Amino acid sequence: MRIKYIDGKRLNYAIHSGAMEVMRHSDHLNRINVFPVADGDTGSNLSSTMNSMLRNTVFVDRIDKSFQSLAESAILGARGNSGIIFAQFINGIAMEINDSEVLGTKSFGESVMKAAGYAYKAMLNPVEGTMITVIREWSRAVYDSRTVTDDFAVLLNDAQKIVRRSLSETPNILKVLKDSGVVDSGAKGFVHFTEGIVKLINSGNIREAVLDSQKSNRRIRFFDDHSSSEKMPSERYCSEVLLRSNDALDIEELKTFLKGYGSSVIVAGGNKNTRIHVHTDRPAEMFERIHKYGKVIEKKIDDMQAQYLAVNNKKSTIALVTDSVADLPDETIFDENITVVPMNLEIDGSIFFYKVTIFPEQFQKLAERSSVFPKSFQPSLKAFENSFSFLLSHYETVIGIFVSSALSGTFNSAVKALELFPEEMQSRVTLVDTKLNSAAQGLVVYEAAEAVSRGADKDQVLKTIYDSIPNTKIYVSVDTFEYMVRGGRLSPMKGKFASALNMKPIVSLDEDGRGVSFAKAFSRKANKRKIIETVKNLNEEYGIKRYALVHYRGENLAHDYSRVIEELLGMPPEYICQVSSVVALSAGEKAVAVSVQLKRSEKS
Repeated sequence: MRIKYIDGKRLNYAIHSGAMEVMRHSDHLNRINVFPVADGDTGSNLSSTMNSMLRNTVFVDRIDKSFQSLAESAILGARGNSGIIFAQFINGIAMEINDSEVLGTKSFGESVMKAAGYAYKAMLNPVEGTMITVIREWSRAVYDSRTVTDDFAVLLNDAQKIVRRSLSETPNILKVLKDSGVVDSGAKGFVHFTEGIVKLINSGNIREAVLDSQKSNRRIRFFDDHSSSEKMPSERYCSEVLLRSNDALDIEELKTFLKGYGSSVIVAGGNKNTRIHVHTDRPAEMFERIHKYGKVIEKKIDDMQAQYLAVNNKKSTIALVTDSVADLPDETIFDENITVVPMNLEIDGSIFFYKVTIFPEQFQKLAERSSVFPKSFQPSLKAFENSFSFLLSHYETVIGIFVSSALSGTFNSAVKALELFPEEMQSRVTLVDTKLNSAAQGLVVYEAAEAVSRGADKDQVLKTIYDSIPNTKIYVSVDTFEYMVRGGRLSPMKGKFASALNMKPIVSLDEDGRGVSFAKAFSRKANKRKIIETVKNLNEEYGIKRYALVHYRGENLAHDYSRVIEELLGMPPEYICQVSSVVALSAGEKAVAVSVQLKRSEKS
């Protein structure tokens, strides 16, 4: 069929078809991802970008208005190196088409050629043999044919031959690709996008083709894992920021600023919304100083070293994911390939990711200076969606082990995020509401990781989790009511009364995962005696399999508990570590928690 112009309606069909083709191949794009780092998430990042375009773009009859909305959706939802480069390319087209109701081949060819230049300028150090190369060569092919034909069907089919050839040449340009025996994953993602559009055009019936594609939008699964020649990423965190500014940003100055923090610097957008990407070991410092360039609307951070291990050091076909309320030592999380979706902390209007951009010492200082008590809130649907997408590309099964839904909306966010996936993918994910938190939740995750390491299958791991939940207890010795009052969990009057009596509560969880007062004492020593007595009684009646201790700025107190309990039980704790700042919001300074797992069920 001949297509002599593109309007907003036709653009809608084209974007849907191209985006779906990328998402269908997301798993394969993840698996061949070795540059700029072998963290296996290019497909997930591109799919996330495409999803933002599909969900948020308002397509109208006019091509200029539709492209403006498309560009805004792409910049707002862009993720990862490839996603942000692609978004900037779309943004460049939107800026070049001016006031146009429709586009012919001539004006389209001129706009995409200039847009390729925008994509290059977004990068501090463009590397050939990647997505940027195939974007340029596809744009050049379209530009060269813009006056030869007035038929988009001919134009785009001819350009597709060029871009496929360009993709096949990427290993000859970039050595790491040749060493790994793959083409560039971002470049292949762009080729899938243009391929989806060409398939749509060649189908002969655009509307029916789009509807059929929507009905059968199943991801193609590949089982061709290759051994990457790449080493673990030297910089740990892939950090992104969405800035909003009423004034025009100096993009070159911003890129120079980011260069001081790491590599893979990309700055896309630049009108009202600017998307920033950098690989860095100092995300906290970078996030803190980036405020001078505009208001931070959104932050995203991925642990590339953890992703590398998840891809290249798999112990099983089962992946475990939890949230950062689960108190576990960092080395356990790293060694067992446990994916942690970080909880968010808001302090004086700034958002922090626990154990990534804020640590207990910093939290204490910021909390003390803050005029408004810090707030915690669950990870976003987008954070869960991206984690599930990444893990499902590399594992057969994903098991999520989350904080009590009675204490946080985290579990419900995970459930809602999973509903965004096709049924086939949903069936491979099991989400568990532990009805626990802190070290108790951590011990359940720990036991699940042990089961995975010894080769247990999905059903066996789930049985381990479900059996351990009712047998896991936690007892928290709280030294002060100040944090409970400031956080709104206790009225100021009750807090003042309790403080006057020097009351020291022991907090636990009930069967539904709600916080309850387990006991009250009038000194720290009395609290310790009650908790030790409880541990002793539980051991005599049910047996204790393992235990852990966590604290907030009370390391010496935790070790005092540990010495007594170790002598009582004849075994050391599984671990001792700091509680998450999310838990510290309620527990306060000098809080110590003891969590135990029973050998036999109380109900039995």
